[in-house]
Amino acid sequence: MSISNNYEISVIVPVYNVEQTLRRCVDSIINQSFVSYEIILVDDGSPDNSGAICDEYAACNPNISVIHKTNGGLSSARLAGYQHARGRFLAFVDSDDYIHPDFLKQLYHAVSHNRSSMAICSYYLTTEDGKSTSKKLPYAQDILQDIHGMFILPLIGANHKESVTSMPGFLCLRLVEKKLVDEDFFVPENVYYAEDIIFNLLIAQKLDKVALVNRPLYYYCFNRASLTGRYRENAWRMQMNLFHFISDYCIQWNIKATRRLTNRLYSCVCYTVLNASKHPHYEVYQSQIADMRKSCECEYAIRHFSWFHSTFQQKVIFTLLRFNSYKLLYSYCRWRLHL
Repeated sequence: MSISNNYEISVIVPVYNVEQTLRRCVDSIINQSFVSYEIILVDDGSPDNSGAICDEYAACNPNISVIHKTNGGLSSARLAGYQHARGRFLAFVDSDDYIHPDFLKQLYHAVSHNRSSMAICSYYLTTEDGKSTSKKLPYAQDILQDIHGMFILPLIGANHKESVTSMPGFLCLRLVEKKLVDEDFFVPENVYYAEDIIFNLLIAQKLDKVALVNRPLYYYCFNRASLTGRYRENAWRMQMNLFHFISDYCIQWNIKATRRLTNRLYSCVCYTVLNASKHPHYEVYQSQIADMRKSCECEYAIRHFSWFHSTFQQKVIFTLLRFNSYKLLYSYCRWRLHL
């Protein structure tokens, strides 16, 4: 790697309690075929040896810097890295994941060749048993110019009448020009569910095109103990904060997306039920479902639930909710989650 202080890319790695996977992650970044980049390791108050491992890497490599901070969560760690970044572009790599040796090279070539401010790649989903599945981007082209129709709308929610119904929202799949990023893009993950969606929606208004690399270059490692896999308290509140942010966003930018917002609401309900079912005590689960049922948003979703284009799991969840069959729903969800 270059020892210059003029970097093209700043790679920001939030670190918290990951001593078992941190070396794999950092080594994959060090071994990139691209040369002009720095690595910023943000130790978010790790209680294990993660902070010491970060310092060990920084002592051996002038392109690696370490920020030690009190624990504030993933978004707060990313923000700290962003504030110290010197590169023209930003990449975010989670410390329990790792990247292909050509990750930075391919994404940088894509933004340079297409003169865009963002590039997105596809990825591998790696499960705890070591199995990897390639997840392709839902686009055939190399450049995405319809930001409204093919980037923003799929992030708002699904529309089953269209072929493109999903846009991977993971921030870690992106290379983004730093000058387009503001500090308020980094919203706290204990307030908003899927905070990466908010980052993407906010930056979308500054994009005129996005370069696409339909090659899996990122290894997303699913871990039940991670933020994505574990039980989360206040799930309905966080889902509703995201839902109302998206609703307000649509009003602000005059986006017509009623069906997508309704489908988003269905997803909020289903996620909350599945999340509550992860709790081993039925009384806690029951209390969370009862609180959700009191909300006007949940009641609207149940009253207007459409059986057309819904998954079998959604049909089961909404049917049992409608008839207040909480115990049966709890058993079904725990069976689905293999708990």
